[in-house]
Formats: sequence, structure tokens, C-alpha cells
Amino acid sequence: MAYKSVYQKSILPGKMQYLSPGPFPSQLDASRCASSLRRGFTLVELLAVIAVIVVLTSLTMPAMRTMLQSRGRAAAIAELRGGLELARSRAMAEKSYVWLAIMNTTRQGRDGVSFSLFLSRDGTASTALTNVAPIVPPRFLPDVKIVPQTELDEQTQALIPSDAVGIVGQTVRFPAKNGVTDYESTTESYTLTLTPGGEVLMALQPTPSTPYEPHLVLPLKLVNESEPGAALLLEGGSGHVKRLEL
Repeated sequence: MAYKSVYQKSILPGKMQYLSPGPFPSQLDASRCASSLRRGFTLVELLAVIAVIVVLTSLTMPAMRTMLQSRGRAAAIAELRGGLELARSRAMAEKSYVWLAIMNTTRQGRDGVSFSLFLSRDGTASTALTNVAPIVPPRFLPDVKIVPQTELDEQTQALIPSDAVGIVGQTVRFPAKNGVTDYESTTESYTLTLTPGGEVLMALQPTPSTPYEPHLVLPLKLVNESEPGAALLLEGGSGHVKRLEL
């Protein structure tokens, strides 16, 4: 690189001060930038960064998976609770009987829970197909299942009152829809009957003298069983629903 001599005025009048040859500042800055760009990262540095990313991912993934599973279980419980409250309010508003049918099922290879609501057309407890009308389309809640109360963890079982009775599966016949035509669905499900007074019973065709249980419990767990279970507690005399979980 060719250098030029640079002269500038001296602080003494009439004299010039000579500066030694050297690169201009702009040339020096450009040279430094080019050197920095050429340096980059070494293989050891890249491997160290990758190792840190792998360790952080392995530490955070279980917590993220647990959080997503908890959210899925909470959403399923909230929707089932909403279905029960809707059934109770419709039964009291229509002064009729409403049935809530819940079942473990599989949809498109994914396990979960499905539930449907049905209303008595004439206000009686008859479950004849001509007297039962669907209220809402079937709802599918993925990745949760109904289990016996004994399969819940001890901490959740401790929250359930001693007089609570587990809802049992029973075969029911309700009209269903496959998107084209109506057909008869005969399946085993966990079915509850909501009376015009708001009581909740397990009997499919109750009479005015049919007694109700003080408490009914619907236990739920995630399909993979990696999280503690939860339950919905129903008051037989009022139909009120309470959520039980840790």
C-alpha cells in the first residue's frame, strides 16, 4: 500500500509540521472490519452453543408437556361442566326431562370423551326415540377418559365426599345423526337424567318417587395417565356441579 506524506500547519507561525506516512483512518477502519468478518465462529464454539441448546430443551420440554396436558384436562372438565349446567337449565326452563350421555370413544385414531344432550319432547321421562330430541350436536373432548373412582390418585379421592356414588355405564338408545340421515344409536354410556325440578339422577326413566343420590361423581383422567386425575361432583338434589382437582 502506498502512503502519502501529510503536512499540516504547526502551532508555531510560519512553520509546517510533518506527519509520518500511514494509512488514512477510513482505510484503517475498512481493514479492521474485513478482518472481523473473516474471523467467524470456530467449530468448538458452534458445538458449545448446540450443546447448551440441547440441554435447555431437555429441561424445558417436560414442563411444557405437563402444562399443555393440564390445559387440555382443564378445558375438557370445563366443557363437561358447561354441558351439565346447560342440561339442568334446559330441563328447568322447558319443565321437561333432559338426558346427558357421556362415553369414552375414539375419533380419527384419537381417544377421548364424547357427550350429547337430549330433551324430552312431551315433558315425560319416556326415552322412546320419537320422544327424544337432540339439543346440541355431539361434542368430542380429546385426550381424556372416564375412569372408575378407584383409579384416581389418593389426593383427588380425598376430595370426594364419602356419600358420593360413582356414575356407572348403562346401555341407552338415543337418536343420532351421521351427517346425512338419522339412525338409532345403542351404546353403553354414562347417562344422567335431569328432572324438571333440576335434580340429577342415574335412572333413565325416573318417576316422581325415584330417589336421588346426595352426590354423584364423574372421575376423569388424561389418556396417557401421566397427570393426576380430576372429578366432577354433582349434587343430586339441586344439580349443582363442582370441580374437584388438585
